[in-house]
Parts: sequence; structure tokens; C-alpha cells
Amino acid sequence: MKHLSKYFSTANADDVELDEIDKLSGQDLSDFVDAASGSHLDTKEDRLLTVFSALRKSTLSNKWHTIPGMRAFLLEHYGQNPFLPADIRELEFSSRAIAPNPSAFISDWIEEKLPLTDFEIPPAALFDTINKLPSVRDRFVANNLHDSSYFFSKYTEWHISRVYAELDNCNSVVDIGAAYDGFAQTLCAFSEKLEITLVDLAFPPGLRNKHKQIKQLGADAGDMNQIATGSVDLVCVHNAFEHFASDSDMRCIREIERILRPGGKALITPFFFAAKHSVTINPAACFLFGNTDELTQYVREELNETGGRLDFNNNIVSPYARRYDLETTQKRILATAKNMSVMLKRATFPVDFVESLALESAAELLLVPKLYKDKLFYFLEFTKN
Repeated sequence: MKHLSKYFSTANADDVELDEIDKLSGQDLSDFVDAASGSHLDTKEDRLLTVFSALRKSTLSNKWHTIPGMRAFLLEHYGQNPFLPADIRELEFSSRAIAPNPSAFISDWIEEKLPLTDFEIPPAALFDTINKLPSVRDRFVANNLHDSSYFFSKYTEWHISRVYAELDNCNSVVDIGAAYDGFAQTLCAFSEKLEITLVDLAFPPGLRNKHKQIKQLGADAGDMNQIATGSVDLVCVHNAFEHFASDSDMRCIREIERILRPGGKALITPFFFAAKHSVTINPAACFLFGNTDELTQYVREELNETGGRLDFNNNIVSPYARRYDLETTQKRILATAKNMSVMLKRATFPVDFVESLALESAAELLLVPKLYKDKLFYFLEFTKN
């Protein structure tokens, strides 16, 4: 076992040595905890307290999820995290009795006579999107923080947006929550006419050129004031909208409505829903690697207002995610989109889709994606009136 005395003092959590702690793996931490002697101040509980205190004071907030074995360690021991508020712990435990049941949302949607249509995705067209830029595809595979389902899901999102971007009247695209530029590069490879603006808080504030067709805007999605009113043909939000905490989702909808031209489209792909409104938080991201007291209070208020469920998930990179039920969809999305029509779309795949999966080199993945097995992928389409 790696000698860890240079990192930890088991006598006092306040004496933790933090130098080079980012070189430790999750397995190193497990070995350290398991090696506790059981003597006074050196039980497993003492060592866990020391580890959690060290992580809390570390500078790993933006990279903890890339450390080998760290997620597994935190998943095993999240219940011992002293920074997890007792009421949040109790909310999660009591929520286990509430079934997510996403199919019930679709039944409720149809019963309310809200618009729902199918959007068929031919395998050849999706493979064309995936393989258009092998460099982007291979980099995605190499850096994917999730399993192969995420790879296919992400490319399905990009493909859907590509179809809309190839409409004759589309010239200007805004991609919200786009710290990674793989979609923009892929889209540019299909069309030289498009101008794409990537919007993300991770970028430095302001608007700057990144590529002859791509600009970056460092801004909140609820305040994109450097994008002119009525100037955008297509807005894409790929696997980001569900992470907009508090009222950020509604502010984003208002800004999308402002920047779209009449007839312009916006896509939220995918759209996450459940029979009962729910909030998912990552205990590690929330209560170890950042001061998230404000976010925690948002969660309390949101669950109190909706009577929703709370889930813990150490596998999401963001600290927060939301699933909408029909009531919160109507209140937070449909009612906010005052000058846009909204349609729920169901991506459909041929019956033999799974059998047709055959990708090249680095994109040949071992797991058949559950996404296509279940043939369930929904997104929201907005059209500016």
C-alpha cells in the first residue's frame, strides 16, 4: 500500500497535509481507511473523517471525477460524509418510496392533449453524424466519463440538432451549455454557412472568436445580452437544461424566446421527466468539493414546493439535476414560453437498430446502449411565434 502519512494525520483532521493530494486514487483512499488499527483515534471512522476533511479543503472541485476510483470510493462511503446535512439525508431516504415511473408522465401528457409526435432516426444518418469527424468521435470515446450509452445518447442529441440545422432557413445556431465544442465542430463539417455561438459559464466573460464559424460567449444562459434579439435561427441545449438549478431554467427559456427570430426553433435534448417531480444531487459535488449551501437551500425549497423526490447519484458530474413532472413542466416551461409553441418529440429507431450498430475503430464499444434497446429518447421542440 502506498505510504500516506505525508497526506494524512490520523490524530487530527485539522492537521491534514494537502500537498499533492490529487495524486491519490480512490483505491489509495480505501486502502488508507481499511488499514486503520482500531486503536484510539485510529478507527475507520476516524480515517474517513480525515479523508473527507482533506477532500473538503482540497482544490479538486473541477477534477475530482477524473481521479481513478474516486467515484467508487465516494459511493461506498457517502453515508459517512460529515458534511451531508441531516435533513437532506432524511429527504433522500424518505424519497425511496416514490417511484420515478417516467411512462406515467407520457400518459399524463397525452391525457392533457398536449402535442406529441415521433421523430425517426435512420441508422445510416446517425452513423454519418458519428463518423463525420473521426478526431471528435475518438476524442469523445477517450474522454467519456460515463459508459457507452452516454456516447450514443450524446451523438443522438447532436444528430437531432444537425437535422434542424440543415433546414434551408438556418444560418445562426446557439449551443447552450457547450463547454465542449464537439457538436460545433461536427456541425461545421457538414455546413460552411453556419455561424455557431457556444454559451457556457466556463468560458471567460464576453464574446470572442474561436474559429471562423464558431464564437464563444462566457455568460449565464439566463442573460445572453450580447446576442441580439430575434437574431438566431436555432438554439440547442444538449444534456444541460436539467442542470439549471433554482429559476435558471425559466430564465433560460425567456432568453431563448428573446433571441429566436419568428419561426426559429429551440431544442432541449433530451428532456428528462418522471411521474413525480424529482431532484438529483451528487453528494460528493455538493458537500465535499465546493460550498453549496445556496444550492442546498434551493433543493429544500423546490422539494417543499413540489412534494417531489430526492435522489443521490455519484455518477453525474454536475452537482444538481432535475426531472419534471407534468405540473412543473406546465408551470416552469410551458407557461414561461409565452410566445413559443412547444411540442414533445419522441425519437424512434428501426426495430433492427441494435443489430445494425457497427461503428469504426475507437467507436466500437462493448456495451449495447440501453437507449436503443428501449427505443426511448424524448426532446422538446420550441417554435417562436
